[in-house]
Amino acid sequence: MSRFPQLQPFGELPAPSGALLSDLARILGPDAISVSPQDRLEASRDMWPRAILWRRKGLYPPAPQAVLYPSHAEDAARIFRWASERGIPVVPVGGRSGVLGGVVALEAGALAVDTRRLADLDPPDRERMEATVGAGVLGADFESMLEREGFTLGHAPASIGGSTVGGWIATRSAGQNSSRYGKIEDMVVELECVLGTGEIVHPARPTPGTDWVELFCGSEGSLGLVTRATFRIWPRPAVSRFRAWRFPRIENALDAMREILQSGARPSVLRLYDPIDTLLSFPPWGEGEGAPRRPPGLRELWPRTPRPVPLRRLWNFALWDPRALNGLARLRRSAVLVLGHEGEAWEVEAEARAAAEVCARSEGKDLGPAPGERWMRHRWESARHFPTVFEMGGWVDTLELAIGWGGVARLYHAVRKAVAPHAFCMAHFSHAYPDGCSIYFTFLGAAEDPDRGLGQHEATWAAALAAARDEGATLSHHHGVGLQKAAWLEQELGDEGMGVLRALRRACDPAGILNPGKFET
Repeated sequence: MSRFPQLQPFGELPAPSGALLSDLARILGPDAISVSPQDRLEASRDMWPRAILWRRKGLYPPAPQAVLYPSHAEDAARIFRWASERGIPVVPVGGRSGVLGGVVALEAGALAVDTRRLADLDPPDRERMEATVGAGVLGADFESMLEREGFTLGHAPASIGGSTVGGWIATRSAGQNSSRYGKIEDMVVELECVLGTGEIVHPARPTPGTDWVELFCGSEGSLGLVTRATFRIWPRPAVSRFRAWRFPRIENALDAMREILQSGARPSVLRLYDPIDTLLSFPPWGEGEGAPRRPPGLRELWPRTPRPVPLRRLWNFALWDPRALNGLARLRRSAVLVLGHEGEAWEVEAEARAAAEVCARSEGKDLGPAPGERWMRHRWESARHFPTVFEMGGWVDTLELAIGWGGVARLYHAVRKAVAPHAFCMAHFSHAYPDGCSIYFTFLGAAEDPDRGLGQHEATWAAALAAARDEGATLSHHHGVGLQKAAWLEQELGDEGMGVLRALRRACDPAGILNPGKFET
């Protein structure tokens, strides 16, 4: 159902015209332009698993004619005005850590606007409890600066080591502490954005009437380019405490999560692992040694040389038809919930005590602080395992959905049942709120034969999203839409909703140059 780009075989990229380069050099200066094949290929893709499988076949999405590096909003404004006059597509590119093809152009001829030089990192405003940062700053660098100053943003997505602040806003990102601090759209105070017309706007809060900040959060570069953002920040917590609980069934743990949040408590972490994810995340053979590592960057997450053939064949044999593996997974029942509390000591003590009472009433067994502390030390490690799957000839992908509490368990079982013939499936429940919760599914499949792997990947997604639609879930909680989910967005919003979205795009980008094809089929 999804719309995919025109693929091209790997080879020598056609050089852009001299006239185009002359115009761009006049607008930006030659030092802000790259036409190197490596830069153009890197700007053409993100971490979309489907694109990784295309690469295995020697195919690539259309590369941009050039990569442009604006240093401030006025640079981007000049680019957009020039491109609008000529009808040249422009694709904003940040850290390229997205997993849904959000930066992938559908056709050749586009320009990529890379935000990495939009890297202002101002000291926090201590009186207002705010911090302003350029859209191209990496999340880990932003949080490190805040920590040195005694603050936190409270935003810690798994991609924090390779994702940018602008990318967070573009996809409506959620961090691992969202139950306490909210998602990225809850943290934004003011934006600086460049519309497709070249106009620079500054939507801010508080404001009467329509909240224009919300329109740009989740717009994936289709309404404008975010160049700077001001965020609400918090004092660094004085105390952090973790604890884990084992429940006989997922439903017991979900009841406990709901009751904790609806009581008014706001733990920083509520993370429930289903039986298989529990086995992998909390192995009975121990955790090994080692201090916490910095979150992985993009280079660490990109697959490299394939593993030896015998291992690949064994891996693929098990995953070509995953029904047996999924059947064995159903034999496991118990699930582990990690609870994290932070703040002042009195607050942490009271909240942890109340949460423990709820967990005990729901038949939870107290596992003590060790599993939760282990999770905190190793919380970035799971992402580092993803390249290994591709290196062994398989594929791995994730899907995050959200739904109200009354449908969470039903959605989990429906998606697992739907994808069982197509991919091995496990999940964890996180980003929980008083009204509902997100489920983060992980799918594993075989891809020693890339064409067959691509078919398995597409069948998995179609089955999972159809089940989500039937259960009334929303198709994305924090990864965005990109190309992978575009067709399903239309089903969720309907003709009326898509009509409003298209009208907004026409108002902000009359020439239709910004990231064409996103949100549409």
